[in-house]
Amino acid sequence: MHRYGAGVATDPDIEAAVAGVVAEALAPLAGARPDVLFVFASDAYGADAARAGPLAFDEAAPRALAGAVAVHGVIGTGRELDDGPAVSVLAAALPGADVEVFHALADLTRRVVLERLNRGPALMSELAEPFAMALPSFSQHLDVLEDCGLVRSSKEGRVRTYELQPKPLETAGHWMARQREMWERRLDQMDNYVKTLREKKR
Repeated sequence: MHRYGAGVATDPDIEAAVAGVVAEALAPLAGARPDVLFVFASDAYGADAARAGPLAFDEAAPRALAGAVAVHGVIGTGRELDDGPAVSVLAAALPGADVEVFHALADLTRRVVLERLNRGPALMSELAEPFAMALPSFSQHLDVLEDCGLVRSSKEGRVRTYELQPKPLETAGHWMARQREMWERRLDQMDNYVKTLREKKR
């Protein structure tokens, strides 16, 4: 059975915020190890915002981790909890699910490659051109994408061509859509809670 948990913390100390929100997000998993952990930290933490992901990884030990530093808030476009420090976490235990897709998508370089392949097949040299990295390092990104089924490669002579395999993306997209519905419900509840707190302060 798939289990999901989520939480938001506003402690100004990044370590305390991450510890608290991870504990909240893991509680519904009933002791199951999270397969995927999404972590978003407000830029109000400054340089400490970048520590949210590693701290959460140490706390939860997920199989795959994705995260970002959000400008002004962590709850989504135009739906910020507050302008102050905040960390949000979504945890999921997905027995039998292939979470390597989320690991692959967590890296910006790999996402750019997928966006390019969405327009059609491309040579490895063409895919590597926008990136300032050695070809052996870049090929490791392609290996990750191929290992999880997001791309397929073929070789003719010394030339290797890559093409997108959309099925894993569709599966991940359906899962994310279900999580968005859950987050929207939480946002409505959180918005009401914040409004109540502000009204009490007046």
